[in-house]
Amino acid sequence: MKELFTEKQIKNRVKDIASDIHFNHYYTPEHPSNPITIIGLLTGAFMFYTDLVRNIPTTVNCDFMRVKSYDKPKLQGTVNIISDITTDIKDHHIYILDDIFDTGNTMKAVVEYLRSKEPKAISIITLLKRKNSKGNWDPFDDPAIYSTHYGFEIDNEWVIGYGLDDESGHSRNFNQIYSI
Repeated sequence: MKELFTEKQIKNRVKDIASDIHFNHYYTPEHPSNPITIIGLLTGAFMFYTDLVRNIPTTVNCDFMRVKSYDKPKLQGTVNIISDITTDIKDHHIYILDDIFDTGNTMKAVVEYLRSKEPKAISIITLLKRKNSKGNWDPFDDPAIYSTHYGFEIDNEWVIGYGLDDESGHSRNFNQIYSI
């Protein structure tokens, strides 16, 4: 195991992202009247979600989706929504928060699904973004995506800790992020 990001680095980056979201949401000409609505994708994003929401200095609507995209460890399959949000997001600016942007398949499926609920705008937040993602959809270039935020870039490596699990579903509880 190799430590990629320390607890301190993660905390500092989460604070920076929270500040960016707060500033972008409230101090732009497009200032929305609704509070921030953040939808966390479970299970990998739960630690990042909690810390991020705690660092946003204003009202936040919280909701979650459970999405499964891996049939077997390290083998991505069909994206399935296991549990849906309960918040009415029509005309809200929503932020979809996930642990890692890899191929983009999961995020693309979630964005397409949530668009049907007619939000005012969609932004994406991920803790990690894989360099040279092998996917065919890039939200950072999609004009339908209002804004994108990510914490750190990583190489093509399997990572654990801070919500991310190993092949056995363990190691989510580490305060650091490691490559294995």
